[in-house]
Amino acid sequence: RKEDGTLDFLVTQTGFQKHLLRTYGNELFLMDSTHKTNIWRHSLFVLAVHTNSDVQPVATVYSCDEQLQTMERFLAVIKSENPTFQPRTAMTDFCGEEIR
Repeated sequence: RKEDGTLDFLVTQTGFQKHLLRTYGNELFLMDSTHKTNIWRHSLFVLAVHTNSDVQPVATVYSCDEQLQTMERFLAVIKSENPTFQPRTAMTDFCGEEIR
């Protein structure tokens, strides 16, 4: 939550997504987003991994902003819920918040 008590992001991750992250996420993870394409101008970020057959989403965050601090907190939540997640490489599109 933000200092004023409002929710600044919502993370979702299913048990199966945790399994995929555990199995495939320590080599490479991908992060991409929609940029304010809904009526509320919120963003949807997707964390994904390349499996043995395709690319699968392993977590999503619905965010009120795209600030670096929010992305750091999102990744901290993912790390706290997935303590073995130690990726060697990350891949993003050209978005400063995702790259940092």
